Amino acid sequence: MAILGVAKAVYGVDDLEKCTNFFNDYGLNLIEKTSEKTLFELEDGSQVVLRKKDDPSLPKAWFDGNGIKETIWAVDTQESMDRLIANLQTDREVRRDNDGTAHFIADDGMPQGLTIFRKRSIVSAADEINTPAKAARVNRNRTWRKRAHPKMISHVVFQVENPQLSYDFFKKRLGFRLSDTQRKLGCYARADGSHEHHNIFFFNANYLPPHVRKLGFNHTAFACDDIDEMMVGANYLERKGWATRRPGGFVGLGRHRISSALFYYIPCPAGGHAEYLADQDYLDDSWMPRDWEENFGGSVWVHDIPEHLKKDYSWDMQLFDEDAAK
Repeated sequence: MAILGVAKAVYGVDDLEKCTNFFNDYGLNLIEKTSEKTLFELEDGSQVVLRKKDDPSLPKAWFDGNGIKETIWAVDTQESMDRLIANLQTDREVRRDNDGTAHFIADDGMPQGLTIFRKRSIVSAADEINTPAKAARVNRNRTWRKRAHPKMISHVVFQVENPQLSYDFFKKRLGFRLSDTQRKLGCYARADGSHEHHNIFFFNANYLPPHVRKLGFNHTAFACDDIDEMMVGANYLERKGWATRRPGGFVGLGRHRISSALFYYIPCPAGGHAEYLADQDYLDDSWMPRDWEENFGGSVWVHDIPEHLKKDYSWDMQLFDEDAAK
């Protein structure tokens, strides 16, 4: 293996103070705050970095507005790092920081980075589930939580011109594996050292309605222990005055069918949405990618069902043959 997942999500924002307050209320651990940047760190060591959009340290913007301007990927060893950089340098510039972080531009124009990452152990407090057939939790309440504290960055999502071409670069040059495809929507991919269903989703920008059809950042998913932590987090944000739904936008709470993950998409002033996520599928190298009809793959249920999911749609899913798709 080489890449373990997301090490840093580097945002460019127009209101540093507001975005700092949001992620603080969202439940991330504040490490550093200056007039130029804010640094949050999650339990596994991954980080969210907020900078002003015009900060010269950010790479040249490839989309307008707030959002992740650079994704820094976690690399397991110096040997893996050297191998990845040597391959990238055959056809593109790779810039190195004093701390060894490497910066480059993917084929689709998205700024990316690589850094050596020592992943920390995560302490999880998910409760056992009682069902009508089995009592796994006897004489005990479920955990009473005051706040959500996401443990890691699960994945990032970007709207791109051609999802297949974007994925091909990550596969051939960074070793990513295809998890699933969603017809018309895009490709889900995981890093070779990750067991998350996906670490990145390449969303087909051309699938979106014309008034929102654009390249750029879509959302970041932060992993929680369970649905209780997700909902406590959403309720806390509401109490602090943040909107937890965007009228006419993404659905809020639900469960995806493709990855089995519980989700709650919350509008984020730093760009796109911040997703609380829990109970996602765990994949290993025996996994066979699948190809899903777009509506059938999207969700098992949602709290506030959108119009397009009220209509009949095909319950179609089949194994995906990468070689035949080329």
